[in-house]
Amino acid sequence: MGFKPGQSGNPKGRPKGQRDAFATARRLITPHLPQLAEQTLAAALKGDTGAAVACIEFAAVAITDKKARAV
Repeated sequence: MGFKPGQSGNPKGRPKGQRDAFATARRLITPHLPQLAEQTLAAALKGDTGAAVACIEFAAVAITDKKARAV
C-alpha cells in the first residue's frame, strides 16, 4: 500500500516559498557568528562551563566535518 508514482507523501505540507523556522534562524544569526564565537570563547576562558561546552562541541563538529571532507 505505497504511494502512487508522482503522489506526495504530504500533499498539504509546507507551501512553496515559505521558509521553515530553522532557515529563518540561520539567516538571522549567520551575520553575527564571528562576534558570538568571540564572546562565547571569552566567557569559556573566564570559567563559564556552558560556554566551554559550546566551544568544545563546536570544535568537535569542525574536526569531524574536516575529516569527512578529507575522505
